[in-house]
Amino acid sequence: MGLVTRLSSEPGSYFPKVELPEADKIVHIVLFAMGAFFASGAMLVSVSLPRKVTFGLIVAVISVFGMWDEYHQLFTTGRSGGDVGDWVADTFGAFCGALLIDWIVRTSDRSFRGH
Repeated sequence: MGLVTRLSSEPGSYFPKVELPEADKIVHIVLFAMGAFFASGAMLVSVSLPRKVTFGLIVAVISVFGMWDEYHQLFTTGRSGGDVGDWVADTFGAFCGALLIDWIVRTSDRSFRGH
C-alpha cells in the first residue's frame, strides 16, 4: 500500500493521459487487489484466524485505506480526490485480491496455520 500512497502524492500531471474510459478505475482495482492479495497471504500464514475473518478484515481495512487515499488526494496538486467511484474500485479490488488468495488457500494441498 506504500506504492499507492507514493503514487497518490504525485501531481496529476505526473501520469500519462490515457484515452481509455475509466482507465483510472482499472489501475485502482489492480493496485488494491495486489495489496489485499499480499496482506491476506501474510495474515493467513502468520495469524491464527479463520479464513473468513481474515478475508473480511482485509477487505474492510483496505477499503478504509482507499477512503483515506481519496481524502489525501484532495490535498495533492492536480488531483481531484474524494472520488466515490475510485473508492468503490479500491474496495472491489480488495475483494478480488482477498478472494483470489482465499481460493488459492482452499485449493492448495499445503496446510496453512489456523485452518
